[in-house]
Amino acid sequence: MTDGRGTFRVALAPASPLESVGWYLSLYWPAMQKEFKGIVQRYDADSKHHTVRWDNAPRGSDGVTEVDLSEGELTWLKPPEKAGAREFVNHRLHS
Repeated sequence: MTDGRGTFRVALAPASPLESVGWYLSLYWPAMQKEFKGIVQRYDADSKHHTVRWDNAPRGSDGVTEVDLSEGELTWLKPPEKAGAREFVNHRLHS
């Protein structure tokens, strides 16, 4: 994958749903025509849902929801803060 300037960049994404905890993401819901950004707080392997604290949650919401990330267009933005963690490159999943 290139960044449009001819520079090769590697897409980063969690290795598994369990390893997505702490990742910053963007999820676009086509049905709502809205993008939400937030941090994954946990993953439930039984329901296959992620719990996310959204930056731009709707009014009246506590900003935390359990969601099936496959229902929207997902972009992993940034891995959890760690020594040596690198910024993202798009990794899109489409529903």
